[in-house]
Amino acid sequence: MQPLLLLMAFLLAPKAQAVKIIGGHEVKPHSRPYMAFLRIRISDRKRCGGFLVREDFVLTAAHCWGRSITVILGAHNIRKRERTQQVIPVKTAIRHPNYHPKVNDIMLLQLQRKATLTAAVSLLRLPRRGEQVKPGMVCRVAGWGRLDLNTTTATLHEVELEIQEDEQCVSCYRRRYNRATEICVGDPEKNQSTFKMQQLLILVAFLLPTGAGAGEIIGGQEARPHSHPYMAYLLIQSPGRQSTCGGFLVREDFVMTAAHCWGRTINVILGAHNIRKQERTQQRMTVLRAIRHPGYSEQRLLNDIMLLQLQNRARRNQFVRPVALPQSQIRLNPGSLCTVAGWGLVSQHRRTDTLQDVQLRVQRDEECSRRFDTFNGQTQICVGNRRERKSAFLGDSGGPMVCNNVAQGIVSYGSNNGTPPGVFTRVSSFLSWVNRTMRRFTQQGNQTKTPCD
Repeated sequence: MQPLLLLMAFLLAPKAQAVKIIGGHEVKPHSRPYMAFLRIRISDRKRCGGFLVREDFVLTAAHCWGRSITVILGAHNIRKRERTQQVIPVKTAIRHPNYHPKVNDIMLLQLQRKATLTAAVSLLRLPRRGEQVKPGMVCRVAGWGRLDLNTTTATLHEVELEIQEDEQCVSCYRRRYNRATEICVGDPEKNQSTFKMQQLLILVAFLLPTGAGAGEIIGGQEARPHSHPYMAYLLIQSPGRQSTCGGFLVREDFVMTAAHCWGRTINVILGAHNIRKQERTQQRMTVLRAIRHPGYSEQRLLNDIMLLQLQNRARRNQFVRPVALPQSQIRLNPGSLCTVAGWGLVSQHRRTDTLQDVQLRVQRDEECSRRFDTFNGQTQICVGNRRERKSAFLGDSGGPMVCNNVAQGIVSYGSNNGTPPGVFTRVSSFLSWVNRTMRRFTQQGNQTKTPCD
């Protein structure tokens, strides 16, 4: 199994003062020739760090995405126009297809032209298969971080930090720290750390626990073809990013999914079993409008629900049929058995071609409250027994949880390594918004073709 490369932000030691490189120093100019300084243009300007991995590619974090990005290579003082600097615009910013906050935070920047390799600009080698950092190892971290709350250093600084046992960060950060995908860095007895180094990140490789596929429906099986005729497969296009999600048909002209599955253009495939084949049963639709819930929070993943109005009405048949929505806000009882289906990943790099499903039990809210700081039992459902290796995971986002032939939940988020329980949006909490929204846009018809909310 190839290791999945992720960019992981450093966690501060308990005594560390935030917003500066603590215990570090200015580096010898151009001694870190792989370093890249990113100028990012979004609603407000921001900056990030990155590093050159090929003459035409820089690696950074997915949350450093912006509408336009310019890379400065060969810099020491980023406020000066040094002769060693190469300033190159980014042609394409490619986020990991399954990126969402705190998960798969990795992005490749394809440069408009190749960098010229010099003494001040060179490549950084990526980890080979099986290479891992271990407690006690000392690593260098470099960046143009803040020196205090109001001042950013113009020159490149670095600090040497020691890898710690996972338990150090578990005791400090508890549920926020995930040992499978993060590294605990910085001796708590030393006043050395990093923070706000323009989102300076460390590249790590990790392998999933034995038996766990990255992003598959874990513990499930291939569904009987067309036994879930409400299922929808979403192809999502955003600037510099392509991704996929699940969804489900709730009316001939509306598909329901998760709000975090939004994109600039979305195409829907209905009636599919193998989404790599052009099956005769498939109906391919363009989305006219993607309508996220007005209270959706990307950071906290609250109100994670979205309606997709289709350009054309689906033809109802034995392969394509809407699923019923709840008729009231009666809560599901813990222990209720429900079915979740989706086209998740079957390895760290490959999705399953065929629809998978799994049966999961509803849990008490406390199971998720202990695990996820943002869990809200009024609008979310806790699903999946932590003692069983069964769950939905990356690639299944937006898919339905169906209980007694009623779509009660939407796959929203879970732990980074796919261990249950996971969090589902509670559909019954949004019935009034769903009905009001579908009625409103049906009345408008096709008069105003707005591609997004």
